[in-house]
Amino acid sequence: MAADLTLPTDATLQLLTAAVFAESSTRAFGGESHEEKEAIAWAILNMSHYATVKPARARRGYNGNFGDGTVLGAIRAAIDAYQGPRWRLIMNDLVLKPKAELLRLQPGDLDHLRLVLVVTNAIGPAPMPPRALASLGNREPVQFNQARDQPPNPQRQEKIGRFARHTFYAFKSGREAE
Repeated sequence: MAADLTLPTDATLQLLTAAVFAESSTRAFGGESHEEKEAIAWAILNMSHYATVKPARARRGYNGNFGDGTVLGAIRAAIDAYQGPRWRLIMNDLVLKPKAELLRLQPGDLDHLRLVLVVTNAIGPAPMPPRALASLGNREPVQFNQARDQPPNPQRQEKIGRFARHTFYAFKSGREAE
């Protein structure tokens, strides 16, 4: 079962794999949740999309807080686990470690990685954000945290769901480009 790891070769999917692996709950901490992993992945992709959406008016806008419009930019801006111990468990800086090395992970971490890869490989190398998720009421996740209901930007965002240890937030209607 563990030997069936299909590692993405696409650089963006490798970054997404690391971010979801590092951020999502494990069997030991909060329980494995496919929905949580998928929502984290799409929140990152949606952030990278909205980072480039600016208000019609000339003022700066807040979407720049999501990074520079790249997946790496969104990860650097919003993912607490970026370059942390969980990230480094499977990554050599910005590239996944070789399969032979990953297969030596502890069984729980290897199973967690396998479950993350199910999500990131399904997304594929050319995702088209923004993406709404049926599991979140057909809303687009744009941020998440471990609070029960404390949106990172309460004026613009509202809670849309919770999986495992994470609560997910979407823009309030009409607040996407502020």
